Amino acid sequence: MQSDTTTEIVKALVKFAQADVKVTKDKHAQATATRTYQYASLDAVIAEIRKPLADCELFVSQTGMMDTDGTELLATTIHHVSGEYIRGVQPLHIDKSKSNTSQAHGAAMTYSRRYALAAALGIALEDDDDAQSLGNNN
Repeated sequence: MQSDTTTEIVKALVKFAQADVKVTKDKHAQATATRTYQYASLDAVIAEIRKPLADCELFVSQTGMMDTDGTELLATTIHHVSGEYIRGVQPLHIDKSKSNTSQAHGAAMTYSRRYALAAALGIALEDDDDAQSLGNNN
């Protein structure tokens, strides 16, 4: 979804891309018994993108929504001072097997926000292992 025109926001996004924003991978995770990896937390992403976005007259908002079928969604919107915007919407994948559903919801929201920001802005947040962590070494 986007505004009727996108000329100004696209120019601003090109300027943002030229800023070559690098996000510090400030967290470690254990993928398997033998594989660990580093990734950028949501806090690190926001801290690194806030000023470069503002320098390009952009800001990002993220809000929870509900689809007509009851699916919880995350909307990530990049706004430009001209009023133009680009929005992506994705479903939240909540692990409902957890005993604390509020905690599971929060984890799903944080995870989704981090990856939606990265996708929208073209930022890498973790080491790329070319799908090796999936266990298929072909």
